[in-house]
Amino acid sequence: MTKNSSTDRRTTSDHFESYRDMEIFNLECYGSVVNISTDYPSLPLILKKHLPPFKLSSAMTGVTANISLVTQGGAQANGLYSNGEIALKFETFEESLNEFIADKILMILAKISLPAKIYLHAGGVVWNGMGILIPGTSYAGKTSLIKELIKAGAEYYSDDCLILDADGNMLPFPRDLAVRTESGRIFRNAAFFGAQTGTDKVRIDLILFTQFSANAVWKPEKITPGSCVLRLMDNFYYRPAISDAPQAIFKILTALTSRAEIYAGQRGEAEQVVEWIGGKFKNG
Repeated sequence: MTKNSSTDRRTTSDHFESYRDMEIFNLECYGSVVNISTDYPSLPLILKKHLPPFKLSSAMTGVTANISLVTQGGAQANGLYSNGEIALKFETFEESLNEFIADKILMILAKISLPAKIYLHAGGVVWNGMGILIPGTSYAGKTSLIKELIKAGAEYYSDDCLILDADGNMLPFPRDLAVRTESGRIFRNAAFFGAQTGTDKVRIDLILFTQFSANAVWKPEKITPGSCVLRLMDNFYYRPAISDAPQAIFKILTALTSRAEIYAGQRGEAEQVVEWIGGKFKNG
């Protein structure tokens, strides 16, 4: 990382012209490069908790977006900026904003990664050699199902946001699982549940659309690839993805759905689904 100066400035907003001592670095994540400038020294550690695996460098090549985070500039300037436009405004910085800031930067990554990558609201594991994708928005029960699968021996890939490459393979995004409790969310890594974390891309063989409903019995129905594509589009992390790169998106989703078995249904406790998978696909 390097320090900014009055003659070496890589921010994209006039708000910053009076600021020195901005840390400047490039963040490279699965081929997408973002230039970040900030006066918040803890930002790289915050991003490490919330973003996919990335590398930091001071090289200024291959940049596809410029992000600036100002926390000490006063009420008029404080905020997160993407290519000079305000992405998140706050008058006074507090550490409680860390997760919101990281999520905004994740959304920017999801946008600039098109058309080579698709970010989905989904969880993912590999169990008995089989890649399993579990799409779903908040409160669909993804985390509880992922947790039971890794407790059963699955390799952990993702809990809430999953990345597909250009061939429809699943890429690791192993941030801590956000487990809901009566008192709020707690974060646990895969090792807490005795699980290993995936490190390589993997083919997806099974797609499960599940929705938790108390007292429901898991009796899934097989759905068509076309129906699956439409459902996956409802779970894009960056919602305008289909309008930004329609041909590339359909190519990725078609490659994925043409080779995977796809099921949907309501479920009660997650153990029902784990037992069903173990029985139906016991040979991988």
